Amino acid sequence: MIKAYRSNDKRVMTDIYFLDGIERFSLAEPTKIGTLLTEFNTNGEVLRQEYHRGRDIVKELSNFVEDEVRIEETGKDYEKTKVNAVCDVCGGEIERELDRYRPEDIENVGVVPIYVCTRCGRKYYSMNNDFLRRLVNERKDLFEPDELKLFEKDEEAFLSTLQANIIRIFASKRIFRLKTK
Repeated sequence: MIKAYRSNDKRVMTDIYFLDGIERFSLAEPTKIGTLLTEFNTNGEVLRQEYHRGRDIVKELSNFVEDEVRIEETGKDYEKTKVNAVCDVCGGEIERELDRYRPEDIENVGVVPIYVCTRCGRKYYSMNNDFLRRLVNERKDLFEPDELKLFEKDEEAFLSTLQANIIRIFASKRIFRLKTK
């Protein structure tokens, strides 16, 4: 069983749990059109993110973490996801962009997790290899057949090439790769 806490804005965050030797925690957010489920490592990087149409947070979160979840009401405001990084321009704190919104105002969630400096507003993205590996396996529709063959043949080479392409794409949009400590 995993213990979780519901804040005043109805977000539910779990305690840290272990899966595949990695410490993780998850967040369930009741959005405008369903439930956004996000799994983070302890640095605050997104490992997995899924949108579900269901609104039963206990059920959705339990299925997501593949364990029973027991939720306690906190009576407190939501404490933003802690990100173990600082802005490489001004040294400001980094926060998850979606933490700037009330859950009921969240409607469209992009594939790429975006983070923002709280001081200067510089944007960052986070797509580590764990996130990309899961994305390729679960969203094959986003990739060409020849790309999927390369992924199956040499996963590490494919992920390295994909990371290089992502860096170029986001650099042109002035969104930089998040570097955690």
